[in-house]
Amino acid sequence: MNKDRYGINVKQFCREHEKEIERRIVAGEDPAAILEWHLLILSWLQHERLIHLLVVIMSVMVEIFALFLTFFLPEGNAYACLFMLAFLILVICYFAHYFFLENMTQHWYRIACELKGRCEAASAGRTAEAADGDIAASGAPKEESEV
Repeated sequence: MNKDRYGINVKQFCREHEKEIERRIVAGEDPAAILEWHLLILSWLQHERLIHLLVVIMSVMVEIFALFLTFFLPEGNAYACLFMLAFLILVICYFAHYFFLENMTQHWYRIACELKGRCEAASAGRTAEAADGDIAASGAPKEESEV
């Protein structure tokens, strides 16, 4: 229980979540229950994405201020330049992490659509295998020619 005391590895958390969805689908669990659980986890990821967007925006604002200091202060340019470069590295890292969160959220939207399709297929009396898409392969719905 204390393993997450100092934060979690979001990339590992996302991989584990997708494996859990695959395991539950293979086990034949109700797609509606899987979809409900997935949407809860997706809302957590959306919150994480929002917070990181705000942090990125504020970091860029500080970077712009540091850039202003670097170019418009007559003395002390060395310190302002160091501050600007250090913050630039931080902004680049935040952008990379935000890029990951954004792409993962879009990927999980596709998984939710597939699970919804499985729910509709199950409610129509068809089996889950007849539903379009294959989460184990790519997470994206299959094309008509692949079915």
